Amino acid sequence: MLQVVELNEQLRDYILNLETASSVICSRLEERYRQEFEKFGVEISIEFLRTRKGKMAESNQIFEEHYESYIEIGIEEEQEYFPNAYIPIWRCRKEMFQNIGYLTKNDPTTIEKKINCLVEEMIHDRIEETDRNHKIDE
Repeated sequence: MLQVVELNEQLRDYILNLETASSVICSRLEERYRQEFEKFGVEISIEFLRTRKGKMAESNQIFEEHYESYIEIGIEEEQEYFPNAYIPIWRCRKEMFQNIGYLTKNDPTTIEKKINCLVEEMIHDRIEETDRNHKIDE
């Protein structure tokens, strides 16, 4: 993450564009992988989230203390959610009486590649787990 001390309109626009792109990527990849995970009897969750002090936040709060945007990847199985990965996008903190931001070094293409790698690894783990369970049953 890159530390940013000058919080201005140009940065705000960049972050908003990156967050919007991240949200679109999450929706597209969740739809793409949904059927693959249904084969294992679980539901994949790839969500873009904005929070502030642990509660849902709005995009107009980007430069407020404790604002955070990130991608969370997890699995829902039998009404229980199991988080698997967390990819930070932007974070705003107060340090030395000044708001400081932390921005991902990744562009949308790199973020999408990271998500794909994580999800493919999750699929591979599920396949291995299924194979182990079949061998135990035999």
